Amino acid sequence: MKRITILGATGSIGRNTLDVIFQHRERFQVWGLSAESRVEKLAGIAIESGAKVVSIGAGRRKAFRCALDGQQTDIRVVEGEAGLQRLAEMPE
Repeated sequence: MKRITILGATGSIGRNTLDVIFQHRERFQVWGLSAESRVEKLAGIAIESGAKVVSIGAGRRKAFRCALDGQQTDIRVVEGEAGLQRLAEMPE
């Protein structure tokens, strides 16, 4: 199974990519997702996809956690440019 990270997951290309991944769940696992500011949409996608790590714009961690609406998850959150770079460099 291939692990996939989608940068810009809340945009049209990201959503189309996720649609393809969801059609082939036996072949792909969403590992990471990123979005600059659409934290509510990103939270929904993260839960739906089972993502392990998300990268969001600086200062948006609390908003992301609130957008999870109390759901208990083990999603790791990284922020800002450094967080995005860390996500992109993860070997998974």
